[in-house]
Amino acid sequence: MMFYSINVDNEQRKEGNKRLLKRLLIALLIVVALGFIVLYAENFGIFPGGYLNKPVVNSYLEKNYPEYEFQVNYNSYSKDIPAYIYDCSYVDDAGVRQTFNMYAKRYSVTDDGFFDKFLRDANKEQIVSEYIATELSKKWKEINSTVTAEWVCTIEIPKSETETDAKKLMAKYAASVDMVATLHGEKIDYDAYKNIANSTLTPVRTVGFAQRPSSLQIFYYRDSEHMQYESYINGYKFDLSDAALSNTDGIHMYVEVPRDVATEVKIYTIIQIIMFSAIIIAIIVPVSYKIYKKVSKQVKKKKRENNAQNSDL
Repeated sequence: MMFYSINVDNEQRKEGNKRLLKRLLIALLIVVALGFIVLYAENFGIFPGGYLNKPVVNSYLEKNYPEYEFQVNYNSYSKDIPAYIYDCSYVDDAGVRQTFNMYAKRYSVTDDGFFDKFLRDANKEQIVSEYIATELSKKWKEINSTVTAEWVCTIEIPKSETETDAKKLMAKYAASVDMVATLHGEKIDYDAYKNIANSTLTPVRTVGFAQRPSSLQIFYYRDSEHMQYESYINGYKFDLSDAALSNTDGIHMYVEVPRDVATEVKIYTIIQIIMFSAIIIAIIVPVSYKIYKKVSKQVKKKKRENNAQNSDL
């Protein structure tokens, strides 16, 4: 009887360890799943994204402006930007508290409101921006006389900058330049538009940037009111030694979607839904059947035990 009791205790201990391990694994999976949900929800301004990005803003300000002490408070999430907005303040050298906004998303600062409000030279920025837009317009007319282009540019220049020559400032702060080209032409197909959009890189490449600019946004109008296509080219895709893009995936987009393309997209979406549903069913059905079999087995076992106990009585 003593050996039998030891064996029973060991079996119970093993079963208890298995149950504990299963519970720990389930708890770990729940924690990991919650972590992913929180990280994913941050993209849409859902709690607690605003509080998770606040330490990022604090760290950014401390790193870039260590001579000041900042107060940072979460304000709201803007769907238009989109980004989390933070109300910030600091005491300047004259002892006056100054306020500004910081913007962050995906655990990085997207817009430095302190630099924009207190450290930028708006006068120089306007002069250089207009200079860049004028030069880009000249270069565009040299390569395309049928499609008109309106160029608008922005650049970031600090107040501490002593240089006054627009060309030198453009080259020096090229990495902060954002460009918008609004094109007007005839109605064209997608392939023709891609060629025109890619040709806008020639002015960018030859205007005199010493380094890659920040971005280029393109809008193509088939007449004065109807936009047909749009493109967004991030700076890292520019190659100043060549007019070609290193990667064109996801750059050029329809605004007016042709009927044949819309039909293809609809069919593709339906196929995706069917395949996704099939995968879900292929996973759920076997798992459900396995759970059913296991539960059914346990129920039958319990019934047999109850029947055995009743027969003994």
